[in-house]
Amino acid sequence: MEFSFKEHFDIVYLNCLEAAEQLGFEIDKENISTNTLTYNTPASIFSWGELLQIDISEIENSLIRVNVTSKAKKQIFTWGKNRDNENRFFMTLNGLFES
Repeated sequence: MEFSFKEHFDIVYLNCLEAAEQLGFEIDKENISTNTLTYNTPASIFSWGELLQIDISEIENSLIRVNVTSKAKKQIFTWGKNRDNENRFFMTLNGLFES
């Protein structure tokens, strides 16, 4: 799932960190050279947890693309949990830009 933001890169990057923290995602890796964040989501009654990767790139001056991919760690069926993680992340991220 992918969205674009008309904002400075640093602000988008910091808001991505904040959104993941607000959702309780645990940082796994932060690669500053590729602008990639990887998080573990907590286990729930429906899953063993997922791996969430956030790729942040500048399309043009002050137009930033955020691509989020959620994948199951240890199970075949996710029962919609991947899409839910992606939607929740972007809802939280959008809320940070609106406040």
